[in-house]
Amino acid sequence: MLRRYRIVLALIALIVIVPLAVVLFVGLFDWTRAKGWVEARASSSLGRKVEIGGAIDASWHWRRSVGDRDAWAPGFRFTAGAVRIGNPEWAKQTHFAELDSLDMDLRLLPLLWHQLDIPVIRLVQPAIDLEIRKDGTNTWTFAPADEGAPSTWNVTLGEIVFGVGTVRIADAARDLDLEAEITQLDAPIPFADSIRSARRRR
Repeated sequence: MLRRYRIVLALIALIVIVPLAVVLFVGLFDWTRAKGWVEARASSSLGRKVEIGGAIDASWHWRRSVGDRDAWAPGFRFTAGAVRIGNPEWAKQTHFAELDSLDMDLRLLPLLWHQLDIPVIRLVQPAIDLEIRKDGTNTWTFAPADEGAPSTWNVTLGEIVFGVGTVRIADAARDLDLEAEITQLDAPIPFADSIRSARRRR
């Protein structure tokens, strides 16, 4: 009987106490104090220097907007202000992307299974540099700096939402150099679809 109570208490802790502790930690922690750690992890993952010039905020939400409706999706929203992602050394421009802010939603429950489920990333006022050399190397291909043991965490990325901004395109093979305005899209870009489209063009 005692063993059964212990199992029940363990299940209660797993289902209720652990998620509640995560919610309290994320909501109350001053994430700006962890800016150096976040920059280092992001830089290592992308193989580029990542800088966050503004604050990092986190908020809790029970529901989030999906198209024209609200869906039950307990999780967090992280916002990082003044984000800059570096370019390769050969690029003409210093930064691959400069963002007024980067917003990211993160679902809570998948964290229990070492799953980073990110349904949407929002790029606010992006300025993006796309360059490609004659040999085919480009600024939008990233390679992690740390090639050590594989992570135990899996990442699922849903949609990328672009705000109004600018994009510079330089193609050495076609002698192309232009700048265009990014307008607000009617719908976000599904990340998985964009990856499949890029593979088909190869």
